[in-house]
Amino acid sequence: MKSCNKIANKMGKINESDIPFIIKHGYVKEQFDKELITEIGKMFMQPSRVNIFMASKAFERDCIINEIWMLTKFTLEDIQADLLKAME
Repeated sequence: MKSCNKIANKMGKINESDIPFIIKHGYVKEQFDKELITEIGKMFMQPSRVNIFMASKAFERDCIINEIWMLTKFTLEDIQADLLKAME
């Protein structure tokens, strides 16, 4: 909802021809930035920042948290330290 409000507030402040670009504004870089790309690449390579998503009816009993937007159930677990070590 916060993103929707932020975008809606910008609508009256920009030219109509620029409206298709309003959503990408905060996410797309128009100029090459080697340092930024290197920094982001290093973050992607850190096993401690990994999220693993699995979908299966076999996990249905374990899923006790309700997702508010898609109304699905899920569970969260930390990745075991030995598995993180193996990923390094």
